[in-house]
Amino acid sequence: MGQQLERDAIRGYSYFIIVIFAVIQGIVITATTDYSTRLESQLSATTLYLPILLAIFVPSAISYLITNAKSAIFYLNIAVIIGLIFWLNYWHAQDFLNPADADPFFAFITLTVLLFFILPWMQSWQTTRTWKIDYGCLMGLYIKNTFLGILASIIGGLLTLIVKIASFLFGIVNLTFLSEALDNDVIYWVSFALGFNVSLAFLRTALNVQLSNFVSFIARFFYRS
Repeated sequence: MGQQLERDAIRGYSYFIIVIFAVIQGIVITATTDYSTRLESQLSATTLYLPILLAIFVPSAISYLITNAKSAIFYLNIAVIIGLIFWLNYWHAQDFLNPADADPFFAFITLTVLLFFILPWMQSWQTTRTWKIDYGCLMGLYIKNTFLGILASIIGGLLTLIVKIASFLFGIVNLTFLSEALDNDVIYWVSFALGFNVSLAFLRTALNVQLSNFVSFIARFFYRS
């Protein structure tokens, strides 16, 4: 388990990819959560919520998986995730004939559960390049992914709050242009996406040593039971 954590190092240029996808994630989420934008898009019930599902899960999966952007296994894992999103969206959308009735909640929950279970397998495969099962390692990755996901969400929320406070303070000192520029849904979503994805990727490496013993202990506890 310790070796698995220590190997989870991210190449510097991978952060650039994470930032690009985080910005795209924030922009797409802003656009697809706006009712008027969805109405004007004239998308069918099958494709109406596909962009937001892709925007939520693909960049997040990249932040969980990426270590070496030149790894073929990494791209194969992302392709599998994209395929799952397309399939689940299409399967779920069959229940809705009218785009106005479409609801992505069930698809979102299902994808969250699916990715929760398959991400550790993908991470283990990228590291070991084999499907040989190490249950202790997998249990440790489940714990680590959950903890880092929660921590990254908090950091993303704090960054969004900082932007909101900055907008308010600029308004107080009559810097109206800056205040209005920051007080924007796109800025808020991009801020959260950047905070979440960048901190998630960074914490995967930075907290390896601190988490190694704790995760190993918990993993052994569950494995023995």
